Amino acid sequence: MRLPLFQLSLRADTDVVLARQAARGAAAELGFSAIEQTAIATTVSELARLLLSMDEPRTLCAALVRGEGRQRAGRELAILVDAAPAAIATLARMLRGETGPGDPSAQALLHAVALADNWSLETVGPARERLAIHRRLPANAPEPAPAALAALSERCLDRAPDLISSELREQNRELAGTLHELAARQRELELLANELADTNRGVVALYAELDDRADRLRVADETKSRFLSNVSHELRTPLSSIRALSGLLLDQTDGPLNTEQVHQVTMVRHAAESLAQLVDDLLDLAKIASGKTELRLSDFTLDNTFSALRGMMRPLQHSADVELVIGAVDQIPALHTDEGKLAQILRNFVSNALKYTERGEVGVAAQYLADTDQLVVTVADTGIGISPEHVPVVFEEFAQIANPLQHRVKGTGLGLPLCRQLAGLLRGEIQVHSEVGQGSTFTLTIPAHHPARTSPAAASDAHYR
Repeated sequence: MRLPLFQLSLRADTDVVLARQAARGAAAELGFSAIEQTAIATTVSELARLLLSMDEPRTLCAALVRGEGRQRAGRELAILVDAAPAAIATLARMLRGETGPGDPSAQALLHAVALADNWSLETVGPARERLAIHRRLPANAPEPAPAALAALSERCLDRAPDLISSELREQNRELAGTLHELAARQRELELLANELADTNRGVVALYAELDDRADRLRVADETKSRFLSNVSHELRTPLSSIRALSGLLLDQTDGPLNTEQVHQVTMVRHAAESLAQLVDDLLDLAKIASGKTELRLSDFTLDNTFSALRGMMRPLQHSADVELVIGAVDQIPALHTDEGKLAQILRNFVSNALKYTERGEVGVAAQYLADTDQLVVTVADTGIGISPEHVPVVFEEFAQIANPLQHRVKGTGLGLPLCRQLAGLLRGEIQVHSEVGQGSTFTLTIPAHHPARTSPAAASDAHYR
């Protein structure tokens, strides 16, 4: 829907000034800012100047275009140019840049129309078109009153005797206002530039501090890895001696032991074995952190791995109320990955499940996903479970969650963190689903055929996946 604002026939130079004043008045009535009023007036006056040099007839119109219904975003000011077909065609070529870069009139028109939003050609009759220049109204512009729109045309086209001088005064006022605003914006830009310079200096200093901290953390991590490795190596020799000597005592090679002595030596042996497991886990974590862990890829069947797991885990069943169920793997094809590390992950899963399950079962199952060539192994138990907020904690080194079995079950808090690191080396991941009192399910997903590594860097980075 279009509501006419003014219409002006161009016949003399004074009509160019009048068109500029009319456009500024229409823009002011429609809620445009002072700078936008000047831009619209400049566009219209440049169009009028060019049209005055062309053959008649030539008419400039302005209209308020409203969107359908209550779509205020569809409102715009349209400047419509009616002229001879040849004049419209010439203006269109100028706006398309088809008249060449050396045409000063075309350049002036392009600069003027660039102050609007867009332009178009509208068909108004057989072989007749008119040029339309569009400028969207501000989103918060008020709706003009009908009476104001009715009086706008008469007010805009009031031919005052001092038309030229009044327009010059208005342009001087606009120029002064524009210069004042540009000066204010220049001051704002200078302030912003100073703030940006200060911020950049702060960012540079922050990056330098971060680099320094990163270097210190790297050195600390390397020192920790060396310390763990050295301490672990130093502990292995006396632990091996303790385990060997306690084994000889329990075998009663040097003479019989009474019941209390057997009990005490057994406790020593169990403590030594627990400490040996801790040392092994520390060594594995230190190797992975330093990137020195090597994969031993081989072809094997999961059936052999599960058979070894079944024989190794049965002695850990502390109660006849807990059953270890290892599922069939007949449909699983041969695997190509590190069997030792896969078995180590599964041993930790099953060992934890047996520790924290008082009755029910611990089930181990495997599935092969042919479409993605992935092996999925799940270890599910009916134990005490883990609350959702504590699930991330179980993968932190040395972290342990308080539970009702704490007095009976001892652990180092390294098993699951080590499993996650090993799963990363196998290019896989671990997921956990658990509910308190309902048990836990640990799922390991790895490629059934491990991709060949091409560089040591790839191997050292795998545990960060």
